[in-house]
Amino acid sequence: PVKIRKARIIRIPDRLERHVCALGRASLLVYAVHLLLVYGSAANDGLAQTVGRSLPYHTAFLVGLAMLLLMLSVVHGWTRLRATHAAPTRFLRYGIASTLLYFFVTKPW
Repeated sequence: PVKIRKARIIRIPDRLERHVCALGRASLLVYAVHLLLVYGSAANDGLAQTVGRSLPYHTAFLVGLAMLLLMLSVVHGWTRLRATHAAPTRFLRYGIASTLLYFFVTKPW
């Protein structure tokens, strides 16, 4: 016979849940910013060019932890900015999106 066990649902603390939910709501922002920081862009070198493609385990762990904390602060800053200055942040989002679209369409591939 097959035994079916009930799954235990582990509840995370409210303080941690708030941060995880904020990261989830702004996941596209986190993804875009981390790509610019790790791999760079036309305007800047990323971590891959600065420190190389390979790191020792402890250094990679510390860099990953620093990146997580940085992304968390970016998300909370952006969320606070959107709450207090809705119109300028909307203008900024549309400006960035239209600039990226322009460069994507006009760049000769």
